[in-house]
Amino acid sequence: MDKVYCCVCEHPGEFLNEMSEELEMSHENINQVLDELKEAGLVKFKFAQMSPIEKKIYPVEKTFLMNTKLKKELKKFMNKE
Repeated sequence: MDKVYCCVCEHPGEFLNEMSEELEMSHENINQVLDELKEAGLVKFKFAQMSPIEKKIYPVEKTFLMNTKLKKELKKFMNKE
């Protein structure tokens, strides 16, 4: 799972087939891991403009992963500067 997530973070917007070649893993295995990562809220998918079948894979922005209290504290800190 770590290998796939690192690849998503290093190459945001990559297609599944590109990731499969890069990691030398089957599409099925990568899809299974991506489904788990999506369920955990760590990745999101966007369909390609030219093809409604192919989807690009992106990591979720780090600020979305923070809990609400931490976000508020970060905003307070940023506004002080």
